[in-house]
Amino acid sequence: MNITDVADDGSLYTCISNNRLLIYDVPNNKLLHSLTEKPETTKTKIFTDVYTLENDIVEHLTSINGAKFDDLGHPIAQFSPDGEYFASVNISNNGHTISVYSITNSSWNCVQTVLVTDCLDVGGVLWCQDSASLLVWQASAGLSMSLQLVTVDGRVEHTLHADSAPITNVCLSACGRMAALHSSDTRVRILDLLTWQLGSMGVLFHPPIVHESSARSRLRETVHQNESISVCGPITSTLCELNHDASRSRFPRLLQFSSDAHYLATYEPIFPNTLWVWDLTSELPLDTIVKLADTTNVLGLLWHDSEPQLAVTLSNNSVLVWTPQQTVIHNQHKNKHYPLTAETYMYSKCK
Repeated sequence: MNITDVADDGSLYTCISNNRLLIYDVPNNKLLHSLTEKPETTKTKIFTDVYTLENDIVEHLTSINGAKFDDLGHPIAQFSPDGEYFASVNISNNGHTISVYSITNSSWNCVQTVLVTDCLDVGGVLWCQDSASLLVWQASAGLSMSLQLVTVDGRVEHTLHADSAPITNVCLSACGRMAALHSSDTRVRILDLLTWQLGSMGVLFHPPIVHESSARSRLRETVHQNESISVCGPITSTLCELNHDASRSRFPRLLQFSSDAHYLATYEPIFPNTLWVWDLTSELPLDTIVKLADTTNVLGLLWHDSEPQLAVTLSNNSVLVWTPQQTVIHNQHKNKHYPLTAETYMYSKCK
């Protein structure tokens, strides 16, 4: 099964199996719904179906025709933080547009269509914390970095151009003041959204070889205490060469701020079994690097709402949990049918 999404609280997750969308209840460990493609949408090559799940009833709301998908087949679309809007990047005869839908009272009305200018190929959009504007970035290979701040009424408030590789992913700090820009050249830059200037910290770079002095903590998945937990121990060699797989360059680059923006966790897919944690308040930003087992990839990141604790979804049905004190890996319990992910781990931890 291909897991497609997990609810923010970890209580539900969806996956695709045999052209059906399955919705699972995590606390009760059971299948809630099995959705099949609506007949009228099969005539359209590009679309996004929208469903509502309320009072244990699934209802089809609308289909968005012309929706643009990313390299992995996911629609470039997002709900606003206040839940009142939905933005979708669409392909039209004039290029790329952003359709903004008002979804108050479960009605879906397109209130604004924004024609994206000065951006040949929209790579992604991200709502700002005020739910009144979006960050829009360009993704065409071979072009320079391009980022715009576009309001829901179509005005371009700010534009950033830099002589560097295109942006592949963006994340915001919880306060909405900082944005981390991950580029296809394996570099991360911090943007101050108040001044619209790249931060003085410089560039966070993911090197293929990690020196002893480049990170305060260099860890490797080596120590196994029992079947349910593994402990990551120190890397003692002076140089640590990371596994490198250039064929994964188009996979998602992951990054997320901790709740207080003290730390930033990143994942660069060409180093598939490596996790990076940066201390943004230190002169030596790279706080921790974790080298996992050779066959393990990182799938998702999630910080605790109030604690410096990071949960990382791994491809082997395990979750890595990082704190400034230690790093451990929790393995999937045999009596659970739902996957162990960062979200489901946090959900069960809070119960």
